[in-house]
Amino acid sequence: MDDLIGTKEAAKRLGVALSNLSRAIWLGRVEQPAKGPGGAYFWTTADLEKAAWVMCHRSLGDIELERKQRGAVKP
Repeated sequence: MDDLIGTKEAAKRLGVALSNLSRAIWLGRVEQPAKGPGGAYFWTTADLEKAAWVMCHRSLGDIELERKQRGAVKP
């Protein structure tokens, strides 16, 4: 099963500001991921991949590789 992460971590993995990701969801640019009982979004890898293409115009793997090369992600 996919690891589920919150919106703050999703924004971090995408390399975008939390406010930009939240705005993209609100405007309908990014499809809303599933919500938990408290109303918080739970992001799957598939949700992140879709958001990566919409917001960054590239794959999640490319984003994470670039962040790793810059030293933004610890191995």
